Amino acid sequence: ELALVRAAMNLGAKSTPKMFDKRLIPDFKIDKANATAGVRSGEITLEQYDMLLPHMPEWMKPMFAVCMATGVRKKEARFIKLDQLNIERRKITLKALETKSKKERIIGIPTEMNIWAMVEAWARQTRAQYPACLYLFNITGKQITKKQLDDGFTRVCLAAGLATERTDANGEIVRNRQ
Repeated sequence: ELALVRAAMNLGAKSTPKMFDKRLIPDFKIDKANATAGVRSGEITLEQYDMLLPHMPEWMKPMFAVCMATGVRKKEARFIKLDQLNIERRKITLKALETKSKKERIIGIPTEMNIWAMVEAWARQTRAQYPACLYLFNITGKQITKKQLDDGFTRVCLAAGLATERTDANGEIVRNRQ
């Protein structure tokens, strides 16, 4: 948060130089070890992938497989449209406005672990059942929301035994979202 405050103050100094004294911008002296302490890390192993897949709803399987195999972020995957899938070349083009880096990326979909077959079958099924659907990864022809994805993945992790419900001091299940 402190880095954001400093960035905002620097931006203010640039946009109104005569009204803003840059000497007033604090130097927070944040050491790198503490700055990254809250960053999530880790990856899903192949063993965990195999444990999760049977518990997933059908709409989640191809999206999860693509993200796991290619490093595509879940937010990027939610926005992939059917016309970004090149079936002949087995590639997906991620548009610049939809990536974290704001740069277009072309992602090859591996044939290992049945991933390409899963994606191709899902795309064909979507086109047949929901001709007006724009999105590759969807639920009944509609774009997957962040909440649907987060809640769905939480349920899958619980069902696979890879997570436990968080409870408060009274033993009540803690819910993050309404």
